[in-house]
Amino acid sequence: MNPELKLTVSPELERKWFEADSRDAAVKLSVLHSAIDDAVKEMTMVAAEMVFDETFSAELRRTAEALAALARQVERLRTGVMCATGRPHKKQPR
Repeated sequence: MNPELKLTVSPELERKWFEADSRDAAVKLSVLHSAIDDAVKEMTMVAAEMVFDETFSAELRRTAEALAALARQVERLRTGVMCATGRPHKKQPR
């Protein structure tokens, strides 16, 4: 690539790219959250119904609790993405 060639992107185009990237990330995080939440509900029900022996049911319950914590973290990330106002500005070299 030619080091003398500089690409200038308008602020409007930069904003559109940011908004598209934000929407895409938010949708993916939302889908991930839903999938984890569904798994938590299923695992919790199976554990409560004692479909398996007590030891394995307890392991299912603990895993569901860990996944629920992960789902909360994913939701916080999605909220952060939706609240973001723009890309960080690059510092200009001195």
